[in-house]
Amino acid sequence: MTLAVVECASCNMDFGVTQMFQKARRNDHKVFYCPKGCHNYYSGDSEEEKLRKQLETQRQQNARAWDAAREAEERAREEKRRAAAARGQVTKIKKRVGGGVCPCCNRTFENLANHMKSKHAGFATESEA
Repeated sequence: MTLAVVECASCNMDFGVTQMFQKARRNDHKVFYCPKGCHNYYSGDSEEEKLRKQLETQRQQNARAWDAAREAEERAREEKRRAAAARGQVTKIKKRVGGGVCPCCNRTFENLANHMKSKHAGFATESEA
């Protein structure tokens, strides 16, 4: 049997307790008494409690990181969809202008169509990349 030396928090008397007793009181924080009758207890977290709290904190940080990554991926997918839709709209407008249709009033102008065909033949087929 190995004894651990404990100093009383009230009267500063040193006394011995078994290591098992000391470990149990550190974990359960129950009151114990010195030989003069002063009550003592371990108020601080035990090593197990510290590790448990540290593990829980790490789990919460990991969960937040996973959530942030999922949100970033979803935002990236949404931006990709928006960019594709915008490219589609630009292509649609270019084809209409290439065909001589005014993008504002939707009227057809033969001169515009002829101009686009002769001077800017590849306008409607140019890639947006």
